[in-house]
Amino acid sequence: MACCVFNFALTPFFECLLEAGCTDPNTMSSFTGLYSRSLCVTCFVSYAVAWRKRGTALAVYRERLAAHDARWPAAAAERRRHAAVRCAVTAACLALTVPVNAARLYILYTSGIADRSLLVVFFAVMYVINISVCMLETRFVGLCYAVYLKFAAVNRDLDDIEGAIADDGCPPCRNGPDVARRRRVRVARDEDVYYCSIDSGAGRPLVEAVEELRVRHRLVRQAMAELNDAYAVPVGMTLCTLCIMTLFDMYYHMTSLETSSKTSLFIYVWLLQYGFRFFVIVKTAHATTKQVGTDNGCDIIRATYSPAPRPSETETVAVDCRRQRGVTLGQVGGWAVFRFNSESVVKRVRVTR
Repeated sequence: MACCVFNFALTPFFECLLEAGCTDPNTMSSFTGLYSRSLCVTCFVSYAVAWRKRGTALAVYRERLAAHDARWPAAAAERRRHAAVRCAVTAACLALTVPVNAARLYILYTSGIADRSLLVVFFAVMYVINISVCMLETRFVGLCYAVYLKFAAVNRDLDDIEGAIADDGCPPCRNGPDVARRRRVRVARDEDVYYCSIDSGAGRPLVEAVEELRVRHRLVRQAMAELNDAYAVPVGMTLCTLCIMTLFDMYYHMTSLETSSKTSLFIYVWLLQYGFRFFVIVKTAHATTKQVGTDNGCDIIRATYSPAPRPSETETVAVDCRRQRGVTLGQVGGWAVFRFNSESVVKRVRVTR
């Protein structure tokens, strides 16, 4: 953050050194230092927000995922996948950032420009700020991908439940073109209770499995909400800054008098770096959001059980997996409706006697 303040305050002075014929930094246009100052503001605000949210939103995020993993620990393959993605993104960012910036500083230092030592300090600080922002983006991608894996696991288990259709008299689904491709398996049951074999061969009551998925989804959803609260401002500013840096680099390259292959290589690597960072952030956030809203079809799962107050009667519970926006727990037109959240699976339970 001190580097951000240093570069923001002294940007006119260093821009004047770069400008031929400039003798007074006060005569420099504010547009000239927009590139450097936008990066400084983004880094300063991002780290200030991250520091403020460290003990609040991020602490709750870790608490929710820890509560989920305590009861439903991640598989070894899931942990390896998460570690591999984080390492790959970090390595790619460093590979696209450090070598080209180091080469640019070396060329600047060996050039014949006056006061080149001061310029090397200015650009070195600016590149450090850029790498710091890149590492903040990498951290967000890692945290967001962890949520993605949790949602993916919940959706896989939900697909297993949907595939376990317990009786042959299940009414056909009218709104599912791919229902014929769904698995229809008679699950193990005793006289009154249908079971789902989602965890073991013995299975467990279907209503218990559905309720467990609801709890898992709620914990991961709350973690995602806290992550959004912590990184909404930093990531939003980062995406805007990447666009600004791209436009300025293209402008400076097109208007520069230097046409050597070295400068052309720099601009291509810088644009590749900005594009990669933008793509990784947007793709990870989009994949996570899409995983929350994945349509698992509309297969009907029937669970039959005997209620305690009236053991002589059998109630049939139909769980319809659909995506809707709507109400929470309550009675609507004879249907008992309970939700995972406003964007996720709605379980509709109808009781018939």
